Amino acid sequence: APQLTVTTVEPTEITATSAISGGSITSNDGNYIYVFMKGICWATHPNPMVMNDFFTENGSGAENFTAEMTDLTPNTVYYVRAFAVTVNGTIYGNQQSFTTEQMPNYTVTLSSNPTDGGMVTGGGMYEQGQSCTVSATANMGYTFINWKENGSVVSTNANYTFIVTDNRTLVANFVMESYTISLSASPSNGGSVYGGGSYNYGQNCTVHA
Repeated sequence: APQLTVTTVEPTEITATSAISGGSITSNDGNYIYVFMKGICWATHPNPMVMNDFFTENGSGAENFTAEMTDLTPNTVYYVRAFAVTVNGTIYGNQQSFTTEQMPNYTVTLSSNPTDGGMVTGGGMYEQGQSCTVSATANMGYTFINWKENGSVVSTNANYTFIVTDNRTLVANFVMESYTISLSASPSNGGSVYGGGSYNYGQNCTVHA
């Protein structure tokens, strides 16, 4: 009776969350019993098994096949075996192991415009896919306006949350508060007043009567 041998393809194209493997099926005498289903199975423990662990279904027949493993955990050792389901049961291939890459790190750089307009927090190193919240707090006499990146407004909220997918350079823009000084004489024909108008926070104002 023909004896089938399953060979597991060495994993390639390994990233932080995916990898490619596959399998080939050979017969000791050139005759093949029917393969109902074939694929690969993988896990973080040795000797993964179809149905018990993650697996792919790559059709039937004895042709070579390629399969992708997805949703893997970064920086983790995985074990993978090809398999073929026949009338005689499930035949497993040799075990291959690989380590997924680390998730890329990106830098979130923050600054204030003007520099004395307020404080910014939340910058630093983040893994790809992490959530980042940056916060802008206006100093006395200033009001927060927006966050800009490369000159374009990305948020008008002082607390801005986003998913990190690349390096980012964000600028928190503040504007100095201004106040109106209104003057009047009482009685109106008692004299003249001047020096009123619009003044920035902290600016000296002298009024005359």
